Amino acid sequence: MKTLFSAFFALAVASVASAAPPLPAPVSDEPLTFHEIEARKAELKDQVVKVKVGRLLGEGNAIENGLVRFIAKDTSDSATPYGQIAFPKAGLKKLGLIDDPAKGPFQVYVRVHVFAEQASAAALSVAVGTQFKADRGKSGSYSW
Repeated sequence: MKTLFSAFFALAVASVASAAPPLPAPVSDEPLTFHEIEARKAELKDQVVKVKVGRLLGEGNAIENGLVRFIAKDTSDSATPYGQIAFPKAGLKKLGLIDDPAKGPFQVYVRVHVFAEQASAAALSVAVGTQFKADRGKSGSYSW
């Protein structure tokens, strides 16, 4: 099961990190909790949401495409404040998280990936930046 999840995870990261059209604007200006993301993951698939992270747990796991995956705790008091976020190394460096992964709280925009092959798997969030600049359409650019 763990190997199957790892394979799906690698495919998800490859598809999210590959060159793609501009990212959509965030679903909302308000941050979502990991509990809300999980409850609405079918609706939020491939959308960008803001998350207020209390802190990252552990040192993270290096994965494909230069990303580092962490278990993160959001700032909510929900029963399930934990989720997965994959960060590009450059983003971790700009946020000062390379030397201090427990630093927080901070807000980050993440693209929600849902594993269609395994509907029961938790959603994966891939960090795309800490700032959003809208263009004229329904998309925009994210930066650190």
